[in-house]
Amino acid sequence: MIMIWAWFGHLVLLAVFFWWTGISDATKLNVALSFVVAIVWLVAFFWLQRKIFVGAQWSKALLRPRFWGSVILFIASLAVAKLLIGWIPEIPGTAWQLFSFVLRFGLAWTLVNATWTGIAWQTTLPPSVDSTASRPLD
Repeated sequence: MIMIWAWFGHLVLLAVFFWWTGISDATKLNVALSFVVAIVWLVAFFWLQRKIFVGAQWSKALLRPRFWGSVILFIASLAVAKLLIGWIPEIPGTAWQLFSFVLRFGLAWTLVNATWTGIAWQTTLPPSVDSTASRPLD
């Protein structure tokens, strides 16, 4: 469930960020609005990360191989996302190009959010999850 909230929360923050970067009129009102939106965006982003990482035990997580595996997957997902978004297939027509972009961006967005949430999940696991000696035999 936290992954769904993280995905939508990050999507809303991204939409606000793109809207914010699209403000091009340099009137005093738009500059002030841009400043307020930037501050609110940063506060909302950090609040969302705090909610995602609630109960994180960083000192224990840093000792787990699975945590570091999640970090490696996150870094790999960033590289794959960059390739997906930067790749422009040779499809005729603006509508198909836009459809392709939306699919590629959605896949990249979901991949990055899934791995980010995986890191959050790894930080909240009890220590016994990675220890094979403390697992009961089935």
